[in-house]
Amino acid sequence: MRSGCNPKGQRLSLNTADGYCSSVKVFFTNKFRNEEPIPAFQKTQWAKLREKLKGLYRESNQAKGKLNETKEVSSTCQDRESLSIACIWMGTPEFAEFWHLLNTSYHCLGRGNEVSLIKSDGVIPLEVNKHAYRYDIVAVQL
Repeated sequence: MRSGCNPKGQRLSLNTADGYCSSVKVFFTNKFRNEEPIPAFQKTQWAKLREKLKGLYRESNQAKGKLNETKEVSSTCQDRESLSIACIWMGTPEFAEFWHLLNTSYHCLGRGNEVSLIKSDGVIPLEVNKHAYRYDIVAVQL
């Protein structure tokens, strides 16, 4: 698998490729949940396919004289935009849900990145009283 669907682009990491394959499996398993199970997605067959993917990565690395540990390559904004455009072109409720999932995960990762930069001395417990309710929350001092 290559970044940006470019055959000459940088290869995605094994974990990223495995994650994409798992997402495809979950999508089709949910889409056809009322049909006969898809044989390739059954536990034993899926495990064999994942091992084959790992083997292809190892063989490719050996042929290039690289170690089998590769540097993580994250998806680009172009990758995210391409997936969004594909979802819009499909025009189905399922792809609208997938598009929402893409956007939500993108925003959650961004928030997670911001939160990881907060120092613990700037985080305090806080009691909030609103109307008849009392909430205990964690507040961040700016």
